[in-house]
Amino acid sequence: YLAVMFTDLSGSTDMSMGMEAENYANLMFELHDIYETCVTRHGGAVVQTQGDGVLACFGYPEAGENDGRNAVAAALDIKDEVGRLKVPGMGGAALQVHSGIHSGLTLLQGGGAGARGFNIFGPTVNIASKLSDLAGEGEVIVSAESLGPDRFNFNISAPKTLDVPGMQAALRVHSVTGRAEAGAQTHRRRGTSRFVGRGDDIARIAAALAPGGGGALRAAWLLGPA
Repeated sequence: YLAVMFTDLSGSTDMSMGMEAENYANLMFELHDIYETCVTRHGGAVVQTQGDGVLACFGYPEAGENDGRNAVAAALDIKDEVGRLKVPGMGGAALQVHSGIHSGLTLLQGGGAGARGFNIFGPTVNIASKLSDLAGEGEVIVSAESLGPDRFNFNISAPKTLDVPGMQAALRVHSVTGRAEAGAQTHRRRGTSRFVGRGDDIARIAAALAPGGGGALRAAWLLGPA
């Protein structure tokens, strides 16, 4: 079960036509370096880079609860760092990438051409690729199931449904515009504000459990609403 990310450079065909081959090759080297750095920074693995695009996965070799969140964070980092690249002949215009992210079961096989020597197959990969194709310049589209409760860590659009070729049912997705502001407001949105006025209760629990460290058997009942 992996979170799969596809990212491509927007408008690359027209760009390549207006650049010297050497300058365009240097741009690709810089782009691939950004892909590798941002993906690995968030615990992912680059499966394959081809032309101006990258296929990456999160959840291998070690799976985590936040693989979808890490994929989105990597996509946002790529967007920011690519936007700071200086391209000869572009007149100072910022480069844009577009990304698609989807999570699901995949087939992983060794011997691939990627940086980690493996490749991934299955509908999850195809759907992530289609989401990338549907994304506009600078847009990150992620399936709702990939984000889950981690959606509160990002500024996202209202959920929308997309008809993705090859899928029988429409897919619920979000467009991610950036990272959510940290602090009390974020905690309130997530329902994770710290407990208030529970000092006496917590102290009683701690006192009841303390003798257990010496081998004594103790039990405590907690009664209250879920």
